Amino acid sequence: MEQYLRYVRDRLLTEHKVVEKALIQYLDMLRSSLPKGSVSTEQLDRIFETLERYLVPHIDFEEKKVLPLLRDEDLASELSREHDEILQVLRRAKRVEDVLKRMELLERLANRLARHLEKEETMMLPQILG
Repeated sequence: MEQYLRYVRDRLLTEHKVVEKALIQYLDMLRSSLPKGSVSTEQLDRIFETLERYLVPHIDFEEKKVLPLLRDEDLASELSREHDEILQVLRRAKRVEDVLKRMELLERLANRLARHLEKEETMMLPQILG
């Protein structure tokens, strides 16, 4: 069991770093192109598709394999609700056509993810690892 818990921790931390790094790069790229107005719908489509490709399996892993390990059911429910909110923002951003609105949703997604990942790393992981 201890080896499995280390695997869970390592996978979570690795995936969190990948998502955080991608979001920072995307936001920096978009912010640098904002004054020039050169952000295209296609660029945003690729960003949201990439985020979805990373986030959906990550959240699925957490929902099925990690949250059931928590002793604190309230925390597990809270994290699960946050997963739903994150996916809702992502799906909404994919449907919106206005470039500025999509960029705003990407910022919102980045902020929610940052708070969520911090909560997982400071509250969830210590509880799982003892």
